[in-house]
Amino acid sequence: LLIDRAIDPRPGHLLVVARGGRFLLRSLVAEEERWQLAPLGAAEAPIPLDRRDPLNSGVFGVAVQSVHHLLKGRGPRKGGGPGQGKRSHL
Repeated sequence: LLIDRAIDPRPGHLLVVARGGRFLLRSLVAEEERWQLAPLGAAEAPIPLDRRDPLNSGVFGVAVQSVHHLLKGRGPRKGGGPGQGKRSHL
């Protein structure tokens, strides 16, 4: 995940926010004059943000790009291959 800390957050952006010792990735939504982070599901409440000072609300940055695929499976592939139990030397 590529995070840009220089971008001013706007509604619709995906934000990385530090909350309770964790980093959360949530969408920023605006309802009238209030900003909040959209919940992931019905059991979760929206997280309010201070629109005038989002950085003091725990906003770490705006997610601008992501890597789509990190792992191909849950375990090592059969037959070995690069990075599968063998060390590669460049």
